[in-house]
Amino acid sequence: MKTKSILFAIALMGSMTCSLAQDVTILHMKDGTTRRFTNGSKETTSIRFYEYEPETDTPHFTMTHDTGYQSTWDVNQVWTIDGKFVVGLAWQSDIPDNFHARHGVCLGTKPGMTVDNCDYKTYATDLDEYRYPGCHYMVIGEKWEKYMDIPINMANKKTYIYIDDENSNRLIIPLELGQTYYYRTFAECQVERNGQKETTVMYSTERSFRVPRLMADFGYANPAKFSDEAVDAFAKHFPEDVTPPTWEQMKSLWNQWLLTEEAKQIDLSPYIASESFDDGMGYHITHIPDEFYTWMINREIVIDPMDGIFEVSTYDNYETMSAEPSVKPLWVSDVDASWGVPNNRYVRFEPQRTTMNHSVTYRSDEVVAGVPYDVIIVFAPETVDSSQIPTKINVNANAVGSQSSQQLASKLEIPANETTTIQLANDYRITSMGMDLTIMTSVSTREFILNKFNRIMRIADIRLIPRP
Repeated sequence: MKTKSILFAIALMGSMTCSLAQDVTILHMKDGTTRRFTNGSKETTSIRFYEYEPETDTPHFTMTHDTGYQSTWDVNQVWTIDGKFVVGLAWQSDIPDNFHARHGVCLGTKPGMTVDNCDYKTYATDLDEYRYPGCHYMVIGEKWEKYMDIPINMANKKTYIYIDDENSNRLIIPLELGQTYYYRTFAECQVERNGQKETTVMYSTERSFRVPRLMADFGYANPAKFSDEAVDAFAKHFPEDVTPPTWEQMKSLWNQWLLTEEAKQIDLSPYIASESFDDGMGYHITHIPDEFYTWMINREIVIDPMDGIFEVSTYDNYETMSAEPSVKPLWVSDVDASWGVPNNRYVRFEPQRTTMNHSVTYRSDEVVAGVPYDVIIVFAPETVDSSQIPTKINVNANAVGSQSSQQLASKLEIPANETTTIQLANDYRITSMGMDLTIMTSVSTREFILNKFNRIMRIADIRLIPRP
């Protein structure tokens, strides 16, 4: 009988425990509030404690600009599109699904960003959870290119978020040069407080990036360059039928002119403006003296065949399936002074393919648009072998980048036994800065076979003399 009573007491106690478990679970919070949870069908309540921690992976991007200047951005990616800066942000979040979080970015030009005091607030469309679990991104800027990608670390491994939808996750604003922007990513979450649902915002660490203000973007340089207004005013010196030169086209000449005694007598300081930029102190010249133009149009231009920039003609080699030079240059120096060769040196161009004519094109970026020139070319005698066979040449000229050329000479015979100077007094003028001068052999197959002419050119000197 005693044994039965003990069993009944144990059974009754178990029944009472079961009855209590079917009621509620009460959680006493540190702030004095309580939370009540109705138990589920399994007679238990599962409670998970979650504490939001901002991401610790600091984004970083180093950009090298056209000028060589490097800038550091606390973002994941930076692009320049049509001269405009665009940044890409990417981040991860482990906020549980039952928070129903909306992720986004708040941005402004002052620190202390919140969703309430920012200049811009935008939400990010959720990504594919299978490919990018917990990942989000935002592109900020007024320009866009499809198929961009943003790097992000997932499971401590670098991967990329590929963007192919031009309408999603964009904050379309111009990023101003020289402006510092502050931003925070955030998550608006639905939580329960005192038995009521409300929205709370969880923020990342605040970060910032500066859009660099570089001297090149404002027409400044170090050393100084011409301002756009100065170049426009200087254009009045040139005839209407030519294209006035740009600063880049005049830069070399300007630096040469500054070394002349005439330039040293001119006080340029009233025409030099300065300003501070992210890449240093920049300067520009607001007025170009008339004396510079006078010097430009009256100077003799020398193209040194030994040191000048040249290109040679090519032919299609069907064995190697490539274009190969049709002529091989040989630099010949220490020519006997008795020959009268300028500087006692010349460049010998011998054809690699004797069955065809070939050409060499010399370039000078200092030939001034609109100025008439006499073209003088000096050919050296043959000093490498005993051949005394002459050649015949044509001479063509055109402005750099132009497909339209002008013939300055045709079928001129150049002997091999003496130094020969030809003067092409054609008053040749180009319509934009810079000239390509092409010298080519003009020997027929019959003339070559009969050894009346060969296709070897020996160029010693090229000069362009402006005509009054």
